[in-house]
Amino acid sequence: MIYNLSEMFKQSLGFSKQLEINNFKYNYYDIGNVKVQKSVIDLTKTDKGIWISGTIPVGIELNCSRCLEQIDLDLDINLNEEFLVDDGFINEDSFTIDKDNHLRLDECLREYIIINIPLKPICSKKCKLMNY
Repeated sequence: MIYNLSEMFKQSLGFSKQLEINNFKYNYYDIGNVKVQKSVIDLTKTDKGIWISGTIPVGIELNCSRCLEQIDLDLDINLNEEFLVDDGFINEDSFTIDKDNHLRLDECLREYIIINIPLKPICSKKCKLMNY
């Protein structure tokens, strides 16, 4: 999930374009397998970097919190984040674009997925109706 944005940095402020993300699987060390679905996100050049916005549908393999059966959970991840050009003085909590103008979307997507995963995923109506 590395994208070269060299052409965007040749444009003026406010320039925008769409970036197509194709289907692929990614294995995160703390989430597991994530299936990223085809989507389109918007990129806009700012004075400090690139603003990214859009929705990326993903599928995640989780376990039901009640019966422990494996479930496939589909989530729509709504990205709305600014990636800053790495000039050596950036807060380490910021997402950055490296000196070769490469944007790495994997860490940003991981954090947004973690925020959106339900605390106690439930597999079916049967598990939802059970009172523990």
